[in-house]
Amino acid sequence: MAHPVVMLMLDERSKGNIDSAEVARALSYVESFLVRRILCWIPTNNLNRIFQAVPGQLPVDLSPADGLWQLLSAARRFWPTDDEVRLHVRTGRFYERGRVNQRRFLLQRLEQSYEHLEPVDFTQSKLTVEHVMPQSAGSEWLAALAQDCADGETPEELHSRLVHTLGNLTLTAVNSQLSNNPFDRKKDLLHASHLEMNRRIAGTDRWGGHRDLRKGR
Repeated sequence: MAHPVVMLMLDERSKGNIDSAEVARALSYVESFLVRRILCWIPTNNLNRIFQAVPGQLPVDLSPADGLWQLLSAARRFWPTDDEVRLHVRTGRFYERGRVNQRRFLLQRLEQSYEHLEPVDFTQSKLTVEHVMPQSAGSEWLAALAQDCADGETPEELHSRLVHTLGNLTLTAVNSQLSNNPFDRKKDLLHASHLEMNRRIAGTDRWGGHRDLRKGR
């Protein structure tokens, strides 16, 4: 759906009007626009129209990347703000709503953001999406969650509220070994991971609902 924008930027580069860094910056705006909309569950039905209109609407008094940012962030284009993204990351049931390739792509990009000196080769790895807090919470998980419940909330309700959020998801090649194990057992396995985000999960004392983020606050 973003092909008109990609082709436009590559054409501008072939003409010598912009360099590769400008193309990369423009495409980073496209990626941000699409990822934010996925996280905030904004319908995709108008995306083709938005991208097809870009070549004819790109401002001539701005660089292509700046002009693209101006177009995509205009009113009624629905480019979610940072606050909107934060809210949906905390509360949105991303695992249920996102497609398989979208979930894996977003988690991959999160891992890449750490800029590890020995990055994982995602083209060769056999990683799948893992729920840190399992989809079926046993007694140990529910007991741990009890201390984070909001007023009047049960551990089962807290589990249901958090289990499919982006913050409870990661990538791993040992999904079957992690299974529904308590967090202390999962930490041992995640600590040996080559993924930075897994090592950071393993470095936390416990896993559940942070008191400051209850009910999305």
